[in-house]
Amino acid sequence: PRMPLDWNGRSFQGLPDLREAVIRQAGLTGTCSPGDVLITAGAAEANYLAMRQLLEPGDEVVTEAPGWPQAGVLAEAAGARLVTVKRREEDGWALDLDAVARAVTDRTKMIFLTNPNNPTGRLFTPADLTRLAGIAGRTGAWLLVDEVYAGLEWTAGRAPSIAGLCDRSITTGSVSKALGLQGLRTG
Repeated sequence: PRMPLDWNGRSFQGLPDLREAVIRQAGLTGTCSPGDVLITAGAAEANYLAMRQLLEPGDEVVTEAPGWPQAGVLAEAAGARLVTVKRREEDGWALDLDAVARAVTDRTKMIFLTNPNNPTGRLFTPADLTRLAGIAGRTGAWLLVDEVYAGLEWTAGRAPSIAGLCDRSITTGSVSKALGLQGLRTG
């Protein structure tokens, strides 16, 4: 009980220099400060911490399919109801934002998405992200976007990070995919 949480002697949130590098890499300089960043043992832990902190039994989580299945597992563990919006191959795997808007209710506590989408690789446009921020803002829902594959785009530049687009937004990511540094377990 007497051991400090500050294992590195500088900050329990992660080394300040690393948190500043995360901000630069995500294109959030001037939008986020090092105090807004928490270094975790991978994006999976970051998603876990966010969902366990924010969700309560009876809340709803809107997510995509196909998508990262962690959202469903964590929603169930928190006693939340999962609402899924389908991405369709015939639509080029685009997410129907009108369907997302219809799925969000006063009970929606979080919208959980991936960008680029896992597993299709489909990117949200900046306009899509702005619209999603508005949809979440309509009810005060959190918008969590797992950006673990950001940096692997082939035909377009990196999409803006959701953390810079609305107040109740959370960006998660890691060094495992785009940088190929799985062994570091840093998110």
